[in-house]
Amino acid sequence: MKPNGRKTRIFLDNCDVVIDAAYNEGIALKNDSKNESLKNTLEMLLEKFFHINVKVHFFGSRVIGLASDKSDLDIFIEIDNNFHNDKHIQRDAKVLREISLILKSHSSLWQIKSEVPVTSVPVLKTIYIPRNLECDIVASNGLGVRNSMMLGYIFNLQPEAMKFYHFMRVFLPRYDINFDGYLLKLLVIFYFQNENLLPSILKVQEGLHSEMIGGWNVQFDAARDLKYYKMKPISNFKHYVANFFEFYATFNYHKNVMSVHHGIKKNRAVYSYNDEIKVEYMLCIFGPINLKHNIGKYLKKPKVYTFMLKCEGIFFGFLKYHPWNVAYEKMKEDS
Repeated sequence: MKPNGRKTRIFLDNCDVVIDAAYNEGIALKNDSKNESLKNTLEMLLEKFFHINVKVHFFGSRVIGLASDKSDLDIFIEIDNNFHNDKHIQRDAKVLREISLILKSHSSLWQIKSEVPVTSVPVLKTIYIPRNLECDIVASNGLGVRNSMMLGYIFNLQPEAMKFYHFMRVFLPRYDINFDGYLLKLLVIFYFQNENLLPSILKVQEGLHSEMIGGWNVQFDAARDLKYYKMKPISNFKHYVANFFEFYATFNYHKNVMSVHHGIKKNRAVYSYNDEIKVEYMLCIFGPINLKHNIGKYLKKPKVYTFMLKCEGIFFGFLKYHPWNVAYEKMKEDS
């Protein structure tokens, strides 16, 4: 399937309706009033057991505004003001097992999908039955919450970047390119950073007092807009689709890693001294805050090579398809 193929041309010619619907759905889920009811219900339930202050925080795609109705809801349970704590795997897993027992005793509301594994970030997977909503619950600290807030801030600087993400989420599976939603978000942000259309996190945090969670700075100033960073708004996300595929078709995955925090590629040799940072994987991309967690480590080499080849083919297909040819569109825009 090529961008100048008949089926894909039909999709591209009519994708505005699909992408606008996905964008509007993401915003609606972000502002879903039913979440407040879930928050209050869960807080009351857990406070009865723990007898201390409990706060429920939502994070992930539904908070950012980039979710679909099939997306799960990520929940951080703050118990006894542990928002800024360092994570402690055994302690966090113990708390989640206690939460699991509480939810099991309210089986008309909650279904436990799986027991709590002892991993780097223990997660309790559940279903909130009244809404048939899958919920992933953590109890370590607020790093995930602040990470989502940072991503939401970055995407909201360029609303067209949000449509760009939704386009890729719908378009890539047509070529059997199926990435985790978080990885795709980072690939989109890193691409726009390299187009000088989104700031690095270093720039975002420049001149601000640090707010630390688990050793990472999560601070940003929501009042800073594109003008502050001396960047221009995107008028139409379609102008940048072809170059996205060229960018990732030609990226040197063997030599470099992608750092959303720095907004630029970094040589692998910079990280070779630190055994905690997993850079032996072909695709290395680090998120906005945690600079030791390689989000691309789950992709095997064959899948990365396939991604590169497909990006190359898609890029050349777009060059032949004038309505989505970047140079063609910009020429029209400037005339």
